[in-house]
Amino acid sequence: MPRLRLTALAAAGVPLLLLLLLIVAWAIDASTRGAGVTRNVTLAGQDVGGMSQGDLVDVLNKVSAQVQTAKVQLVLPKATLDSTAADMGLRLDQTRTAQGALDVGKDDPLPFRPFVWVGSFFHPRKAKLYFAVDSNALASRLTVLEQKVRLPPSEPTVAYQDGELKLVSGKPGKGLDPGAVADELGKVTNVSAGKVTLHVDMIDISPTYKDSEAQKVVDDVMANTKSPPVATVAGESPRPFDGDRLRRLATAVPGRRPDGKGLVLMPALDPAGTATLLREMFPDVGTKPANASVRVVSDQVVVDPGVPGTACCDPASVNGIATALLSGQRTIDLQLESVAPTKDTDYFAKLGISEKVAEFTTNHPSGAPRVTNIHRIADLVQGAVVEPGQTFSVNDYVGPRTRAKGFVAAPVIGENGYFSDDVGGGVSQFATTMFNAAFFAGLEIPEYQAHGIYISRYPYGREATLDYGNIDLKVRNNTPFGILLWPTYTDSSITVSIYSTRYIEAGQDSQTTEQYGAVCTRVSTVRKRTWVTTGEAQLDKFYALYTPSEGLQCDGSTLPNPAAPPPPPTTTTAPGSPPAPSASVPATSAPAAPPTSAAAAGAAPPSSPGTTG
Repeated sequence: MPRLRLTALAAAGVPLLLLLLLIVAWAIDASTRGAGVTRNVTLAGQDVGGMSQGDLVDVLNKVSAQVQTAKVQLVLPKATLDSTAADMGLRLDQTRTAQGALDVGKDDPLPFRPFVWVGSFFHPRKAKLYFAVDSNALASRLTVLEQKVRLPPSEPTVAYQDGELKLVSGKPGKGLDPGAVADELGKVTNVSAGKVTLHVDMIDISPTYKDSEAQKVVDDVMANTKSPPVATVAGESPRPFDGDRLRRLATAVPGRRPDGKGLVLMPALDPAGTATLLREMFPDVGTKPANASVRVVSDQVVVDPGVPGTACCDPASVNGIATALLSGQRTIDLQLESVAPTKDTDYFAKLGISEKVAEFTTNHPSGAPRVTNIHRIADLVQGAVVEPGQTFSVNDYVGPRTRAKGFVAAPVIGENGYFSDDVGGGVSQFATTMFNAAFFAGLEIPEYQAHGIYISRYPYGREATLDYGNIDLKVRNNTPFGILLWPTYTDSSITVSIYSTRYIEAGQDSQTTEQYGAVCTRVSTVRKRTWVTTGEAQLDKFYALYTPSEGLQCDGSTLPNPAAPPPPPTTTTAPGSPPAPSASVPATSAPAAPPTSAAAAGAAPPSSPGTTG
């Protein structure tokens, strides 16, 4: 019996002993751990048991870096938006997370702590991750992401319909709710998978302004355009507005409230349409601006600044009209606006016209009528500016040579290649002089034609003629700088100077002649051009075709002279019969030579001599 009792006591004492040993072991472990993390605790999959607060720093930094690179996906009803935790302002709250790891087990009831401690050897305890959201960073990122899905609200406005102004009601839009997204981010507890998925809905975005504000704009405009106001400008007598035009131009825009507190919809007018309306109402007021101009004084290029003009009306006047539509003002004083020249000193500075790059002079007897024409065309062309890439046409720039423009009759090579008189005769001497100036300036000459009969006062084979509507001289500016044409003259000479920035050096390289047809001579002139900046050299070729005398064609045939008297009638009549009327034979023109292109060497020459001079 005593043995049985002893055995029973021993059996009961073993569990107590084991319990005592468990408690002792837990107590010893707890005492050695001190203020560190409880044994067998993990943080984001890493064992942090026994670590002090200082030891946790490296682990927390590593986890924080993983959080920053985690993907964040916003799942919307009809779209998905992708970003990162860093961009969305989601970060690991290291202070709270560290404290949470240190507090694991401290809230367990004291009697159960040894047992929880034993269990941790088989199932480690997980410390919770704590996150924080930077609301400013989140709002900034959502502003960017929202652009892909945002449907802006339609603000209330006004519209013209059937002679009246009508209200167009505003409509709500759709967008992201930063507060809802922040709440969802605040629920995040784990980013170990490297991705966070948030399900959020779009919310309604109300218009900023109310329909009632737009309706007031309608009421004000309608009330004040039934009997529209009048306008005055620059001392002109008052002129009434067209009320219907004002209603068509009216709109509603935000403006400062009368009390200065916030914005409200107010009447406004379309600026471009109103400017057009005012120009139509006051087309005759103001002064035209004068462009800057360029001239040559003692071989120096001088730019004269332009002068601004005025016109109706200053843009602020549009605001004044809108204010009148709100207040009911009956008379509106408009102001003129300054109109700048289209070409000012900066325009010429950018063109780089700074020095004489070529010049050519031809001589002529003084006092003849043709000299008047030479001087007149020189005066018209003087000061012409050709921008880079532009082509200057003498015919287009000067226009027809008429008596009204100051031209007189003078000798020309006329119909069928015979000398005759016509208004503008002699302008071909200007054309030849300009042709040679352009030749030595290295400019392209895409269209020209030589005289059909060689005239000794011109360079042989290197000259040009003009005939409005048929034969032109065109010069293309193939440099990056502007060019200024500056013809001058004396009683016995004409000079064409070209001003620009030196870009090409040019000169005649060679010249050859050959018989063309039965009696004509073809002259081929080769020009060599060298580009100043690169040293590159190129050759191009020009042609002239001369016949020995008036009316003679290259095949040896002669065309009739239209100025010659008609032959006597050869018809005989019976006695007593009236004489038969004389028959005039229509003159036939010589075949006109086509304009010649200054093409590369080897280009085809003109097929027949020119017929005008």
